[in-house]
Amino acid sequence: MKSIVFSFLLITAFSLSALATKNNCGNNIDDLKHGKSSAFPKLGLTKFRDITTPEIIAYIAEQNQRATEYVTGSPIFVQLENRIKEYAPTNLPLITTTQKGELFIKAGSLIYKTISGEEKILAPKIVYPNDNGSSSIAEFKVSPDESKVLYSYIENGKDLNHWYVADLDTGKVIAGPMDVRLSDANWSLNSETVYYTKWATYDEIKKGIYYAHNYSHDLRTGKETLVFKPPQKDSHEFYAIDDFWDQNGNKKLIAYRSQGTAEIPLGLYFGEMGQSGQYDWKPIRISKKHRLGKYLTTHEGKIILRTTERGGNFGLVSVDPETMETKTLVRSTPKEVMFLAQRMGKYIFTQYYNQENLTYSLKVFGLDGKLAKSWEMGDLEVPAIGLFSAFQGSRTSEWVYFNYSSAITAPETFRVNLTKMEIEKLPSSPIDFDPQLVSVGTEKIKTTAGSIVPIETYKRKDGTKPLFNYVFSYGYIGIIQPGWWNQFIQATLELGGMVTVAHITGGGEGGRDGQLDVKARRLQTVKELESVAKHNRATEGVVQYQVISGRSFGGLQTLMNLVKGSGVFDFYSPIVPVTDINEFFNLTPFGPFALDDFGANRNSMGQVADTDAFRKNISTFSPLQNLDELKSIKPIMTFVSHDDERVTPSQGLAATYALQAKFPGYPYIYVYTTKNAGHFARSEAAYQMAFIARQLGIKELKPLRRK
Repeated sequence: MKSIVFSFLLITAFSLSALATKNNCGNNIDDLKHGKSSAFPKLGLTKFRDITTPEIIAYIAEQNQRATEYVTGSPIFVQLENRIKEYAPTNLPLITTTQKGELFIKAGSLIYKTISGEEKILAPKIVYPNDNGSSSIAEFKVSPDESKVLYSYIENGKDLNHWYVADLDTGKVIAGPMDVRLSDANWSLNSETVYYTKWATYDEIKKGIYYAHNYSHDLRTGKETLVFKPPQKDSHEFYAIDDFWDQNGNKKLIAYRSQGTAEIPLGLYFGEMGQSGQYDWKPIRISKKHRLGKYLTTHEGKIILRTTERGGNFGLVSVDPETMETKTLVRSTPKEVMFLAQRMGKYIFTQYYNQENLTYSLKVFGLDGKLAKSWEMGDLEVPAIGLFSAFQGSRTSEWVYFNYSSAITAPETFRVNLTKMEIEKLPSSPIDFDPQLVSVGTEKIKTTAGSIVPIETYKRKDGTKPLFNYVFSYGYIGIIQPGWWNQFIQATLELGGMVTVAHITGGGEGGRDGQLDVKARRLQTVKELESVAKHNRATEGVVQYQVISGRSFGGLQTLMNLVKGSGVFDFYSPIVPVTDINEFFNLTPFGPFALDDFGANRNSMGQVADTDAFRKNISTFSPLQNLDELKSIKPIMTFVSHDDERVTPSQGLAATYALQAKFPGYPYIYVYTTKNAGHFARSEAAYQMAFIARQLGIKELKPLRRK
C-alpha cells in the first residue's frame, strides 16, 4: 500500500547555505535564508528563531501559565475536559490480512495475530520517562511475499519516521532505523529491498542544508545505494521510488513526485540500469502547474496515474514508459471529484466528492479501468457527508479496511470483501453522543468575492438558538475537508454553538480549476469566510457570535482574517499557524518546499519558480507582513507545538509577541505551547473550548447524550 498521509510536502535536493549566487530574478538566496523579505527583523522577532534560549523559555512558561489560568477559570473547564475524553473512538483497528495472519496497530503498538489466534507484539509503543511523551507505530507495510513487515515509529507526533523491517515468523528486526521525514518508504516487488528517501538531519536543516535523495536498502547484504536524486537544480520537491519488471524480465524503477494528500503537479522519471552500474533516468511527466495528479502503481509494464490529463476532476490513465503512449482508464466525471485513489490487490479503490450535494462515495475499479462496484456512503448507515481514512490491505488480502467518520458520528471501521465485492460495517461500542439531536444542512453561499461557496452547518435540534458560530478553516491546498469527528465540532454543539465548515475556493472541492489560481491570491478567501459568517449571523439572529479557527495553513487563514478582514469575527483561534509566509519559506524545515501550496509557477523543466514577483505577491496576504494594517484587536488564543518541525513554534509565538507589543494592556491575547508534541499529537480542544466559554460567559455544558 502506498503511503497516504495528511500531510503536505517537504524537502528536496538543494542546500540553501551553499548558494550565494543570484536566481533568475535577482534574489540572493543566501540573503533569503537569513531573513530577507521576512517580517521578523522589522518587528524585532528574530529571537524567536531559537526557542531554546533562556529568554524564550521564560516567555513560553509565562504565556502557558497565563493561558492555563484563564481557561481553568471557566466553571466548566473540568467538565469539558472529562466530556471530551468521552469522545474517544472505540471502533476496531484497521487490519491487513495475510495468508498466515493479521497485522494491525493497537494502542500504539504493532500487533501480529496468527491464524491460531495468538497475538504477538512485533513493535511495542515506547513510553519515555519523566513525562517526555512516547513513540508509537504510525504506519506499516507488509512485503509482497508476506514474509516481512516495514513499519515506522514516530515520536510525539513529529514528522520524522524511523522505519524498521521485521521478520513475521521470528519477530526479529532485520533492518533499521531508516529515518525519513513524512513517510516515503516502499517495498521492492521481490521483497528483498526497501526504497526510502534519505533527508538531511534536523541539525543540518537548521543550518540551511537541504537534500532529499532516494536510496535502496538491500536486506540481504545491508548495502545502501543512491538510486535517484531530483535532477532539477534547486528542486523544491522530493520523490519516492517504486520498481517493476518489464516484459523481458528486466527490473525498472519509477521515481515519482510525492506529497501526501495535497495536490501538486505530476513529476515522474523512468529508470533503467546503465552500463555504469547506476540507473539512467528519463522524464515521463515533468509538468507545469496545470497538470495535477499522483502515481498509483504499475501493471503489465504500464504506469497507472490519477491525473487531470483527461479532465479537471481527475481520472485514471495508464502510460507506457517506453513509448509514452497514454490510455484513459477512467474518465474525469462532471460534478464528481476523484480525490484519492489507491491500488489494493487487483483493484483500485477511489474516493469521490459530489460537487452538487457535498456527499461522498466509494468506487472500486479493476486495473483495466472497469467499474467493479460503487457505494454511496449515505446508504451504509452513516452520514453521506464525512471523512475517509486511507485504505489498508496487502496485495493478497481478501479484505480491504478503512475508517469513515462524520461531524456527528465517531469513526466506524468498514471492510470490503474483494471476492464477493461486498461491504460490511464492523461493530463498535457507541459513543454517548446522539447524532439524532443534531441537524445537518448544506447550502451554497454567494460571496462578496463573486464566488459560490458550499457550506455544511451543524446545529442542535432542541430549539436552542446558537450563541456562537464556530467557522472551521482548513488549508485549501487541494485537499477536501468535510466535517468529521474531531472534538471541536462536538464540544461546540454541547456548548450551545453551531458549526460551519466552509468549502472556500482553493481546496480540492473544485477539482483542478477550482484551486490553482486561488492558491496564489488568497485574499479572496478572506472575503469568502466573512460572507459565510455574515450569512449565518443573519440567519441565526444578531445574538450569534462568530469564532474562526483552523490548523496549519488553516491557522494562516485564521490570522489572515484577523489582519486583512473587516472585523466580522469576534474570536480567533489559530492552531499551529503559519504567520509569516516568507519566514516560513526561508527558515523552517518544511517551508522552502511548500511553494506549490501557494500557487508558484513551474518552468519548462518542471522547476518551481521562486521569483521576486511570487514573493511580492505572497507578502500581500502574509499576516505579520501586514500587521501595521491591524488597527484593533479581538480575543485570540493561539496554539503551537514545542517540537513542531512542519510549522515551527516560532511562527505562532512570534505572532503572539507582536500582537501583545502592538496592543499593550489588552488582556485577551494568549498562546499555549504543547510540550512533547510535533505538528500532531496535540490536545488543545479543552483549552480552546474553555477559552470560548469564558469569553461568552457560558457556565453550563449541555451534552447531547443518547436517550
